[in-house]
Amino acid sequence: MDLCTCFRSFLATCLLLVSAFLTHAESIDFNRDVRPILSDRCFQCHGPDGGNRKAGLRLDTREGALKLTDSGLAAIAPEDPEQSEIIARISSDDADELMPPPESKISLPLLKKKLLRSGLKKVPLMTNTGHSVH
Repeated sequence: MDLCTCFRSFLATCLLLVSAFLTHAESIDFNRDVRPILSDRCFQCHGPDGGNRKAGLRLDTREGALKLTDSGLAAIAPEDPEQSEIIARISSDDADELMPPPESKISLPLLKKKLLRSGLKKVPLMTNTGHSVH
């Protein structure tokens, strides 16, 4: 195979991968993809149990998730997820700001962080009970 053919094959493969990623990104479903991440990694401290809730933040309801935090940012800003407190916290290099907190021993892998970033745009479809409207 000559260099030109190799390059074309490589380029075609890259385009297929990008296409597959974009197709998946558009098909993210809040209840299927995002809610389980929040449930497994956030609801213990920011869920329905008022006795265990930290910082007065509740992420299992639309009202709680869209509420402004002490920083002035919404916990989740679906119109611009990068302006969400949750994104700032899961991306922080400061152990005092990082969520989930290091002492919790709960990890949040990079793929789940990416799913949160993409999936937070789906929050407007959430009802106050946390279920998606179809």
